[in-house]
Order: sequence, then structure tokens, then C-alpha cells
Amino acid sequence: MKKNIVLFLLAIVIFITGCELNNNPTSKVEELLSKYQKLDDEIVINYADLANTDELTDEQIDRYKNVIESQYKSLSYEIKEEEIDGDKAIVTTQIEVINYKEVLDKYSIDNYDI
Repeated sequence: MKKNIVLFLLAIVIFITGCELNNNPTSKVEELLSKYQKLDDEIVINYADLANTDELTDEQIDRYKNVIESQYKSLSYEIKEEEIDGDKAIVTTQIEVINYKEVLDKYSIDNYDI
């Protein structure tokens, strides 16, 4: 009987410790960025706010949407540092995405003789 109680208490301690390992600032930042990468339903992208849709055709809005989604899917990150001060935390993260400006500059129509 004592052996069962000890095993039960040990299981509870392991369960509680295991749950808390995933409840820290770094894991929360990783969870959020992962949602962007997966285009999770919790990440609401309001394309109308990102572009002036009054001046764009439906086709242009769809292209814009695909560019933004591609950006999120290709997002990569590295957690650099975590600082916890009481109930506040700072998680320093390096995030890399596609540099579309660089691509546009490189393949600008100005670079080609027509």
C-alpha cells in the first residue's frame, strides 16, 4: 500500500514538473511563432489592414495574401536570450523572413533593357 502511495505521489510530482517545463516565456514565444509558420487559425491576418485594398483588384489582393502567407511559412527564428524579472519577461529572438525588397530591387524592370 505504501509503495502505491509513493509511486502515485512521484507520478504527480513528475506530471507537475513536466507541465511547468512547457510554461515558460521561451516556450510561449516558440508556440506563437510556430502558429505563424503553420498559418494557424488563431493567427488572424487582416489583409485589408495590410494593404490599401481600395486601390487593388481582387487578383492583386489574392497575390498579396499569398506573399504574406509565404512569408509566414518561411519564417525562421532563433531564441537568443530569456530574461525573467518577477512577473515580466523579455525573450530576445532573431527572426528571419524573405527579403522581398531585395528581390524586387534585384529584378526591377529598371535592370533590364527592353
